[in-house]
Order: sequence, then C-alpha cells, then structure tokens
Amino acid sequence: MKKMFFSALFLLLVPTATQAQESARIASVGVLIPESLRSESQAVKGLREGLKELGYQEGKNLQIEIRDAKGNRGALKREAGELVRQKVLLIFTTGTRATQAARAATSDIPIVFTHPADPVALGLVKSMARPGANVTGVAALFLQMSDKRMEILKQLAPKAGRVIIFYDSNNPYSRENFLAAKKAGEKLGLKVEERPVKSIEELKKSINAMQSREDEA
Repeated sequence: MKKMFFSALFLLLVPTATQAQESARIASVGVLIPESLRSESQAVKGLREGLKELGYQEGKNLQIEIRDAKGNRGALKREAGELVRQKVLLIFTTGTRATQAARAATSDIPIVFTHPADPVALGLVKSMARPGANVTGVAALFLQMSDKRMEILKQLAPKAGRVIIFYDSNNPYSRENFLAAKKAGEKLGLKVEERPVKSIEELKKSINAMQSREDEA
C-alpha cells in the first residue's frame, strides 16, 4: 500500500515536456493540515520520507509549503486558496475537512489525501478504485471498521460495560461514525455514550472533568 501510494505521488509530480526543459525545476508540494496533532505530524513526516525515496529532497528539487489551520475551519479555506494561488504541483491533505477545503479550492491541481472518513460517502471521489477528477489517496474507512474495533476493545477489556466516545462535532460525518460504533458496541452488551467536542481545548476540558469525577467517586 505504501509503495503504491508514493508511486502515485511520483506520477503526479513528473514534469510535463515543457517543464522538463527547465533544468532547475523544483517540485512544489502544498501540505494542508487542520491542526498540528501527532497524527498530522506523522503524516507529513511520512510524506517527506516517501518523496525522498523517490529522489525528491527539500532544498534541491523539492519545496514543501505547509499550511496549518490550527483548528480554525475558516483558515482551512484561506490556506487552501493560498496554495492554489502559489500554483503548487500537488496538494497533500490530512483528514476530512482539509480535503474538502482543498477540493473546493481547485479542480485542476491534484489532491492526495490521507485518512478522511469515507471519501466516497463524502462525495470526494466516485469510488476508491476509480476516484476520478483530481482527488485520490488513502482512506480510514471508519464506518466499515466499527464492528471490528469494538470487538477488539471488548477483547482487550472484557469486563468493560461502558464506553465513552469523543468526536468532532464540527464534522457531520463524525456522528455517523459514532452511531456505527454505538450500534456495534450494543451488540456486544456495551453501553456507549457520546461526547461531541468542537476543539482540542474542549476535548481536554471534557477529559479532565471526567477524570475529576472519577477521582471524587
């Protein structure tokens, strides 16, 4: 999967005949992330390593333009537009919201995503086998994995009777993921509760409050 993913990146970055005549051509890759979380950092790190394996090195024949929205949905749209104005050859996105913002900003520049929810259900691609348009990538497919995830959770904590799931309330697809997980959990006799949050700060506060109640009990 990794080899196929970066092979696709390589094909998207191969210059046209006109560009090939420019000996000093530098591939400019835009990176759009919703906020600097560990998962995003790992994705960008993997991008750099994969491109290096394909012969692209920053400072030589590669320039990576990273745009971090820092949790601001409005900023995602602005940053996506900025990457389009800079005429990058490719936009690499992480997550659903960043991919949607990039797709809304351009129908010409290739977009390669990693881990949005379900790109087909979201209308980002026609199908995973034949995505069409200018969007392709690797998806998490959380809905399809809900049953298996809850089964693994039950195996790891067989005495657990209650599960709390936090999700991003800004993303309508997140609730669908929760409902699928709840249905899967109830089949296993688990009580599944939801905790929608709108930001990292709200998530931290909710977890701290929950821990405080546990300590007082």
